Amino acid sequence: MQKTTKKLVLAFIAGTVFSACADNDGPAENLGERIDDAASEARDRLEEARDEAEEAAEDIGDALQGE
Repeated sequence: MQKTTKKLVLAFIAGTVFSACADNDGPAENLGERIDDAASEARDRLEEARDEAEEAAEDIGDALQGE
């Protein structure tokens, strides 16, 4: 009987801990997510700008060579 009780208590504690961690969307968590999203968007825009600059440089190079 004691083994069963111990198992039930451990299961209850584990369930409580995991359920408490599942929805931890406080102000700091939300801010962190917004910062991550902004950094990702900035990276994407920089990649696009780099690609456009490479294309423009190739076009200029082709124009200077008379192609």
